[in-house]
Amino acid sequence: MELAGDLNGAAVAVYGGGPIGQLANRIAAHRNVARIVLVEPAPERRRFGPDSHAELTLSPAEVMARLGESAVDVVIECSGNGAARVQGLQLLIPGGVLVNVGSGPGGGFDPDTVLLKEITIRGSFVYGPEFDGAIELLARGWTISPRTSAPSTRRWRHSNRSAPRRS
Repeated sequence: MELAGDLNGAAVAVYGGGPIGQLANRIAAHRNVARIVLVEPAPERRRFGPDSHAELTLSPAEVMARLGESAVDVVIECSGNGAARVQGLQLLIPGGVLVNVGSGPGGGFDPDTVLLKEITIRGSFVYGPEFDGAIELLARGWTISPRTSAPSTRRWRHSNRSAPRRS
């Protein structure tokens, strides 16, 4: 999520509703975004979108009709699907940022779209230093609450319990 830059007030689309995508939604909510859209083809995964703070959960077939082009500031691509990358580029505003987390067959990066919209693409593989940050938060007792109802409460919350000590 660090690679996406400042998300304060941003509209974010997360492609892929598996565990990584659902976590990306929750972390984005912690970053005070204006809106999160989860894009996932499987209805059973889309069902988890609201619990992961997605304001809107759509199938890929619904995205362009519901949102149109140039609708979000940031795309977090977690599915590894080339078609998702193509659609994500269309969905980005000029000057937007696509963070490619998912790996899979097919490129999906049209150089003309990237050039004409001046899109920044960043890749994240194996998450490097993010793991240390996540472990530190967990060790301090931080949790992500999946069941909140109001946007203003969609934040990481600190538990009053002490974190277990490692031996």
